[in-house]
Amino acid sequence: MRDGYVDYDGIAADPRFAQVVAALATAEPPGERDAALAWSINAYNALVIQAVLLGQPGTDGPGKRLATGPRFDVAGSRITLDQLERERLRPAGDPRVYLALACACLSGPRLANHAYPATGLDAALDDASRRFVNDITRNRFDIAQRSAFLAPPFAVHGEDFAA
Repeated sequence: MRDGYVDYDGIAADPRFAQVVAALATAEPPGERDAALAWSINAYNALVIQAVLLGQPGTDGPGKRLATGPRFDVAGSRITLDQLERERLRPAGDPRVYLALACACLSGPRLANHAYPATGLDAALDDASRRFVNDITRNRFDIAQRSAFLAPPFAVHGEDFAA
């Protein structure tokens, strides 16, 4: 991974990635809030990468198609990325999570080159949010016109950010 761009060929060639995805099937998510949230963010990001490696994205844009399309084995259930988001991420009530999620599209957040930690998660989400908001390839602010041109995650999850 370099500057948020994923080296899919490198990941596909690394047997450790396949082991991570396989382990998600039977893993038991932690009970503590930050640990559970970090686990879910990391699972989501790994599964987006897995979907791309399996050729799942469609030509109509990967974000929505990925979210509702393929099913993955996660913690003993077969679920979509949308279900993972709705059932494990959104209930946390922290919209910064959306700025840490991979969506396999250029308008979305750049994927971090590390897993999100349980300890220090708040700081890691602050960092991911700061990077995304200040990324002029995704968001622009015209101070003179008092206008903001924001990337899709802000529109898609507008209610969560407004709260």
